[in-house]
Amino acid sequence: MKTEISIDDRITLKNLADGLPSGYPEASIKKLITGLTAQKKFFPPEFSYDDKGSVYFDRFVETSEYYLPQKEIEIFRTYKDDLVELTGNRAIFEVGAGSSKKVAILLEAYNKRYNPVCFYPIDINAAIMMAGARNYLPKLPNVYTNCIAGAYSDVFASKIKPAGTPSLFLLIGSSISQESDDTLLRNIRKQLDIGDMFMISYDLQKDPELLRSAYQNYEASLCSLNVLDHLNDTFGSNFDQGSFEFEVQFNPEHKGCETHLRSKTDQDILFRGLELTVHFDADETVRTGTQRKFDRVEMRSRLENIGFQEVKTFTDADGWYATTLLEAV
Repeated sequence: MKTEISIDDRITLKNLADGLPSGYPEASIKKLITGLTAQKKFFPPEFSYDDKGSVYFDRFVETSEYYLPQKEIEIFRTYKDDLVELTGNRAIFEVGAGSSKKVAILLEAYNKRYNPVCFYPIDINAAIMMAGARNYLPKLPNVYTNCIAGAYSDVFASKIKPAGTPSLFLLIGSSISQESDDTLLRNIRKQLDIGDMFMISYDLQKDPELLRSAYQNYEASLCSLNVLDHLNDTFGSNFDQGSFEFEVQFNPEHKGCETHLRSKTDQDILFRGLELTVHFDADETVRTGTQRKFDRVEMRSRLENIGFQEVKTFTDADGWYATTLLEAV
């Protein structure tokens, strides 16, 4: 008689943030200081995803204006069996996993065909990954989830995939839109052996007003304003949400949008935990997020230069969004 393995026995957690005073490694804190002291201020993306920020983000991506997850879900539901057929059973790593709601669509297809299916979500927020696993695992009895919590600088400092195990790395949700260069893509490529696979999803270029409307809503503002509270809690700063206002800007350089918080007044922000004071002029902004948009041909060339060969690209019916499967060469 077959004994079903409990959900708790199918979840593990490796927390690379354990023992860090702020929960962030030195590399992330240096990026934060760089962003706060830059001529054009910005917050690194990892500071957006504390427990509350992750909840706000999940609410934001479910808004009707924010079309990206709808298009990605359409692709996954339409082509999940094709993707499983093309990859076969591999250790699956999701970079920037969050709650893995969309990946659960793909895991369902793997679960029907293979046993066991080994899934490794990677995110700075351990709680959101663990909660997500407890939501999808009851429907996926063959899936084993091994959460890896930490900043990318720590996660990718050494090889994380099991030696000799064929692997598939996922960078979905248009997460690549937040990256200003190819560092993350190159770090992922270093994790892979020749013959391993990589799948990336990205939003395609389109009308600026359509893009702006996708990000200009109340839920998006909560995501940005929450960063201020998170920094207050983590580094003893004295941000006041009421002294900033949320706005969305179109950036023609990368043909995408940026979310910003604009200071309503001249103010000094003291970071007691960093022994740092940051001045904001009235009307000065700090960038809280970047949403770059891409051209398919340019993306393929970019990935080829890093060491990937395209296997197949899938798009939604409107041709707004793309998911590309590649092989490491």
